[in-house]
Amino acid sequence: MLGPSIELKADWIDNQWQIEMEARVVEFLGYDDPGKPTASKPLRPLPRLRVREVQGIGTVANGHWLLFRGPMVETREQKREGRLFKKIVEVVKRDRLLILVTSLK
Repeated sequence: MLGPSIELKADWIDNQWQIEMEARVVEFLGYDDPGKPTASKPLRPLPRLRVREVQGIGTVANGHWLLFRGPMVETREQKREGRLFKKIVEVVKRDRLLILVTSLK
């Protein structure tokens, strides 16, 4: 599955919540070069994926908040700026997965 996913597990221990979190972000990067195909063995390109995973455990009292910070995804693209004197500018975009949990019993 591409994109972000999260798995939470909560246990009530000693009048507080223990929360375990696993966050994952899967990005599609493109295809590998399959090489030179032959008549007997046509090759297909394989997809390239980047998987970023983060695990965390937190303890929180009943009625309070807990914030987990997940993996960061950075994308770069080039844009043209200006009408008369055009220049190419690289734009970096950073996205981070944040998980905010409220504990209620």
